[in-house]
Amino acid sequence: MTKRLLFVTFILIELIFNVNAQTTMLSSNPLKKNEVLLFNTYQFYETTSKYNWKSEQWDKLDDTLLQTFHKTLPMVGYGITDKLSVFAQFPMSYFVQNEENTFYFDDILLMTRYGIMPSSSSKTGLTVIGAVRLPTGKTGSNKNFSDGSTDIILGEIFSTKWYGNWRTHIKSDFTLNTKNVNDETLGNEMNLIWKQDYKWKKLTFSLTNQYYYQAKKIDKNGLRVDQTQKERLTHQIQIKYQCSNGILIKPKFQIPSYSVGGSNYSYKLVLELVYRLSCA
Repeated sequence: MTKRLLFVTFILIELIFNVNAQTTMLSSNPLKKNEVLLFNTYQFYETTSKYNWKSEQWDKLDDTLLQTFHKTLPMVGYGITDKLSVFAQFPMSYFVQNEENTFYFDDILLMTRYGIMPSSSSKTGLTVIGAVRLPTGKTGSNKNFSDGSTDIILGEIFSTKWYGNWRTHIKSDFTLNTKNVNDETLGNEMNLIWKQDYKWKKLTFSLTNQYYYQAKKIDKNGLRVDQTQKERLTHQIQIKYQCSNGILIKPKFQIPSYSVGGSNYSYKLVLELVYRLSCA
């Protein structure tokens, strides 16, 4: 047990090098009472284009404006009961632009999840989520830094039982952004996710479709700012492997098919590692 824990800790440290912190990254499977979960998501992508509102098209960025991102979202969770669990997430980012490197801590996310219908392989599940994103990250003119606001997030995860080799997940969350250090308010955010799993022995193949929308920013005078909204439709394929030592390994590949506003990437590589440790 000690060796396995040290191994997972080593992996988490190695990946230390956001999008915003995610609340729906896990399934509706609840943690057991006194169970500890160690989780990390690593993302790699490069912004390649910027949306041109005048032409309503995407313009390719000059090489000096390209940004290469390495992001990680380590998280620890604890099962208070078989239905109620709490989590803390500590996102970090490292990016390169024009041969200049920057590392910074993103906003910390504190989250609680309650299994209204705890799911299992033979049962449908429904989990509700409440979270707060704290303004602990670095603030600054760079749009990738924290905006310095405290944000409230509400979400849900619904999953069907396994029908043969198939299982479906429907996830959503809504983020209420508050005023930041510049007395502005970023637009509220919405995520809608549909995920389809197919299980084959120790492997689970998944296709995820995600729709994201962020409303217009509100300036210090209370007016909505045009051309600050964002809209995304992305698709992601995933392979999940259940190791014999309790570790889940989930490599993913993600591409956008429809986007409006902001900057965008051509593809994104993601790796997730999950480990559950019973403390009973």
